Amino acid sequence: MKEITLTGSTASKIRRAVEEGEIVLFTSDYGCVDCEEFEEELEREGLNWIIDYKVIVTHDDESIIEAFNMNVDSIPVIFYLNEKIDGSIDKLKERFNSLIEFRDELQRRFSEYAEKLSSKIGLKVKLNMDTLSIIAKSGWKKGKITCPCRIVETSCPCPYVEDELKKNSRCLCKLFIVEK
Repeated sequence: MKEITLTGSTASKIRRAVEEGEIVLFTSDYGCVDCEEFEEELEREGLNWIIDYKVIVTHDDESIIEAFNMNVDSIPVIFYLNEKIDGSIDKLKERFNSLIEFRDELQRRFSEYAEKLSSKIGLKVKLNMDTLSIIAKSGWKKGKITCPCRIVETSCPCPYVEDELKKNSRCLCKLFIVEK
């Protein structure tokens, strides 16, 4: 999750992110209890990976004006493809249920693959959940699973995984890592 303070100079970047399908959480830096509780619950539920940008609305006039210009009239609130989603875990789960299920399915599939790799190379291979979340979110948006680190679009897991694990104890994107 990238954190950015809402100002006149960052507003266009944030608008573009929302329009391009990034999942953007608007919150505050001035002790909003609902914002703090929402962020704690995101962490507890293991759902903070869903959020691409955490936008901080400050008490600065410029920040407040930009928030109102973006239709942010209360916080916490989430925007996705210009859709406004109230800042509640239940609404988040409901709206992004297909993404959550997609990541869970990838986790199951890639865990099985990691077990096969472990048997094949004789080393314990584990999944990196941070990388899995990035791949899942990208795949959910694009409709296909690709390696996030290769310039030429390559399906994931890529054909180089086994060699990279033997040589570097991890694949290039760090989805699969040899446990030490």
